[in-house]
Amino acid sequence: MGAQGRVSPSKPMSAFALIVGTAFIGIGIFVVIPAFGAIDFLWTLAAVGFVGYHGFSLFSKSGVAHEVVNFEFSISPTSQRNVSKAPELRLAKLDALKAAGAITEMEYKEQKARILREI
Repeated sequence: MGAQGRVSPSKPMSAFALIVGTAFIGIGIFVVIPAFGAIDFLWTLAAVGFVGYHGFSLFSKSGVAHEVVNFEFSISPTSQRNVSKAPELRLAKLDALKAAGAITEMEYKEQKARILREI
């Protein structure tokens, strides 16, 4: 059994990234571009993208998914054993086996006694 889910940054992570990204934009505008020229405009543009991504993730209901994950669900062997050990189900199955002639009367009595002892 499986399901597919989206993984997005947490709200606190997006808030932190928004603050840091805004600082990078300021550094880009006031330090990098004046010192190194327009070629480093890309650095500032990357910071703008970073801020936009995390800003949307912070202020939207579900955030921006950056990964889609497949989740697999299975019942562990221990859980499976516990589910199948429900006495009522085991006794009903035992009755059905006896009625179908798959087990003898003696086997039926032995198994029934064993199930009842385990309760």
